[in-house]
Amino acid sequence: MVKIHSTLYKVLFFSYLAILLCLMILTINTDDIEMPKQMFGIEVDKLVHFSLFFPYSIMAWLAFNKSITKRFHNWSFLIIAVSGFLLAVFTEFAQSFNPNRNYDPYDMLANFIAILAGSLVIIIITVLNKYFRNVFFRK
Repeated sequence: MVKIHSTLYKVLFFSYLAILLCLMILTINTDDIEMPKQMFGIEVDKLVHFSLFFPYSIMAWLAFNKSITKRFHNWSFLIIAVSGFLLAVFTEFAQSFNPNRNYDPYDMLANFIAILAGSLVIIIITVLNKYFRNVFFRK
C-alpha cells in the first residue's frame, strides 16, 4: 500500500511539473478575460505565480520525502527548497525565449516566497508530527 502511495505522489508531482512548465513558458492570451489588476493590494499576476509555485515544496516532499531524508537527513528541507528555487529561476528565464513573455524579477520573488511558504508548511507539519508522536505514543 505504501508503494502505491509513493508512486501516486511521484506521478502527481511530475504531472504538476509538466503543467507548471507549460503554464510558465507558453503564451497564455488573457486579453479576453476580465479581471482586476490587483487583489488585496497585490498584482494578480504575482498571486498567480505564488499559487502556482506554493504546491511545489509540499508535492516534492510527499513524492520524495523518504528517499531524500534517508540520504540527506536534516538537509532534505533545504534540498527541496533549493530545487524549487532553481525551477523558479529556470521558468522565469525560459520565458525570455518566448517573444510574448518577459522576465520579471517580481514574478521570481513571488515564486521564491511561494517556495519558502510551502517549505515552511512541510517543516511545521514535520515538527508537529514528531511532537505529537512523542507526546501521545511514548513507550
